[in-house]
This record gives sequence, structure tokens and C-alpha cells, in this order.
Amino acid sequence: MIYRAKNEITPLIMAVVITLTTISFPIVWGTFLYARIAFILVMIVALGTRYEIRLERDTLSYSILFVTFPYYTKRVTRGEILCLTRKRVGWKEEGTKITLRKGIGIRVYGFRPHSIHEDLARFHKEPKE
Repeated sequence: MIYRAKNEITPLIMAVVITLTTISFPIVWGTFLYARIAFILVMIVALGTRYEIRLERDTLSYSILFVTFPYYTKRVTRGEILCLTRKRVGWKEEGTKITLRKGIGIRVYGFRPHSIHEDLARFHKEPKE
């Protein structure tokens, strides 16, 4: 099954708008102009970033996509997962941290459908081949 998530858009749009309005002031042109332009480009990339987790029979695939182009993909088998930790992220959101035997763990929150946490627990508990 495929689960998808995306960044929260409101804070990113607010940061871009504030930066664009401060660039338009003539006093600002000399100070940090290139840093502000770089910041705007990073925010635009962040607006197009999507996350995807694909649960297959024996593997879990974690991908970071820019619009539809994947620029980071990680495949994990059942044997590589050390433990799953479920925690609250904010007031209403629940998240899962996947700790791996080697490498950096995967933080899972904000994915739709919300059944991902139960499916991950079921995926981890099934016998390893």
C-alpha cells in the first residue's frame, strides 16, 4: 500500500511572502540580497516536496519527491528494522519513529491514510524470512 504526506504549506508561504516584501524595499538591495533569494528558492523547493512510503511484502520503501521526481529513496527490509516507537507529534497528530540497525531512522507522521501506524506495526511483527 502507498502512503503519502506533504509539508505544511501555510508557514512556508508566509515566509516567502515576508521575504518578498522585504526585498522590495530599496534599502535592502545591498544587504543579504543573495541570501534572501536563496531562501526563497529553498522555500519554493520545500513547497513542492512530497513524501511517500510504500509497504510491500518484505520491504518498506521511503521516498522524498519533488513534485513527481524522486530525489531520495531508501529501501528497508524487515530484518533491518530494530524497533518502532509511537509518539504524539503536537496535540492531534500521532507519529512513528522507525529505528534501523544501520543508518538514520525514518520519522513517519502526517501520512494519509492514518492507518499507516497500525500497518507498520503489523509489518514489523510479521515473521522475518
